[in-house]
This record gives sequence, C-alpha cells and structure tokens, in this order.
Amino acid sequence: MEWRYGTPYEIYNIDENTTTTKLAGGFSPLSFATGKKVIEYGILAKCLLKRDLEINGEVVGLGGNLMFDEINRGEFEAFSFMMGFFASPYRFLIVEEGRVMENPNHRPDLEGFRFFFEGTMNIQDVGNNPLSMAFKSRFHFVSVKYDKTMVQNILNLSYQLAKYEVDIFDTIWGNVSSWHSNQDVRFPAGIRHYANFFKFLRNGLSKMNKKLEIGQTGKNLKSYLADIIRSAIVLPIIDENRRGIVDSKEKSTQNIASSIYDLIKTQFDSFNKELDALETIVYY
Repeated sequence: MEWRYGTPYEIYNIDENTTTTKLAGGFSPLSFATGKKVIEYGILAKCLLKRDLEINGEVVGLGGNLMFDEINRGEFEAFSFMMGFFASPYRFLIVEEGRVMENPNHRPDLEGFRFFFEGTMNIQDVGNNPLSMAFKSRFHFVSVKYDKTMVQNILNLSYQLAKYEVDIFDTIWGNVSSWHSNQDVRFPAGIRHYANFFKFLRNGLSKMNKKLEIGQTGKNLKSYLADIIRSAIVLPIIDENRRGIVDSKEKSTQNIASSIYDLIKTQFDSFNKELDALETIVYY
C-alpha cells in the first residue's frame, strides 16, 4: 500500500482489548499514577498529526495512512467515535484535551491530499464482533478469494521468493490446505504466518554452516525447520484444546520439516558444487 499510494502506512492490529483511547486518544494510565493529565494519542490521531510532530518533547506525529487489521475483532463501542469522521461532520474530538481531529479528505485547504483508510475482516474468526450497519455503509467492501495464487503473489511481491522457496511454500500450503479441508483447523495459514515463516527461515539459513547447523547453538537444520513451522504456521491456526489434533499435527510438522529439509539440502549441495567448480577455475 505504501508503494501504491506513495505515502507511509501504519498497520494496527485490532483485538478484544482495543479501546477508544488506543484508537483516538485520551488520558494515559500515567495520569492516575502521577496525578498529572498526560494525554496519550491514539493510532488514528497519530496518523492525522503532522509527521515527526513533537508535543511535550515526544514525537507523536506519524502523518500516514492507516489500516485496521481484523477490525471486527474489537467491540464496536471502541469505533463508534469514527462514525462522524467518515461522514458529516468529518471529525472527532479527543475530549480530554479538547483537540478536534478532522478528516483531511473534507478540508478544502488540503485539496490534493488524500487520507486512505482500510480495514480487514476475517469472517471465519471465532472472535468476530458485529459492526454497526451505519458504520459499514461508509465503506466499500471487497471480498477477497483466499487462494494459493493470491497468497503466493503477495509473498513474491514482498519477498521475491527463490525457486526452492516456492517449492517450500507449495509443500506447506498442500499440507495445511488438507488440514483445513478435513476441518482439523478453523482457518488456513494466513499471509502473515507465511511471512513470519520465511523471515525465520532466511534468518536461520544466513547463519547455517556446512554441517547444516544453525548459528552457535548447534541446532541442526531439520530441528530448526520443525521449530519455525510449529511457531509460525501450526500454533497460530490450531485449537490447542483438541489434544488428538495437536498430537497429529505435531507428527505432521516433523514430516513437513523433513520434506523441506530435503529441498534445502538439494539447493545447498548444488550451491556447494558450483562454488567448488568456481574455486577450481580460479585456482588454475
């Protein structure tokens, strides 16, 4: 989105603990501890304030667009202040400070400036909360088909996956899709799960030695792969209360790790052969 709109973006994850103060602003908890009125700016207010703006010696302005991830995870009361921000009078008030925050898209003196706001909703999440119909009517809804091609395209755009990494993605996707089809998991692994996995994978491989051990710990590659598959892919999507499913997926994790290990080892051996050939040519 930063690339598309040419402006910074802030992403805020919504959950059951999201409050109006976290989104708009209000008294900081420090106010109760110190007895002073300390204002805490919420994520929406920060995005509307000028970038790098200092208030009371603290940089609070982000000056960017905003996305609320899984907006229906939170209670709607936390969002109700935004009703007027996205429709007349196109503003909201931080009551504790008396500061009025205006929607810049409806200020004639800011013609040419656009503030973009997006939100995501996961309709399969058991933590869903209903949003007001009046609130939803202020937005355009786009239903995204969550399929392999879409996920892979986004990963390629963000990470420029190598051929062997695409093969790794195919291996994980195939297994997780079958779990979802069999209703062993509530929802398939998301883009952020795969993103975390490839971040961990690349970090580990950058520290791997010729014995296929990771860093100074001596952990072998296959064990490391099982660990990051478990933490990045399996645990976020599995219901830990279903003991039989957990045990089954633990075994599956080991099998997936073995398959990925073979893919990486093949790539590693091929690289070493090329390196040996290059060293031989240079030597002679």
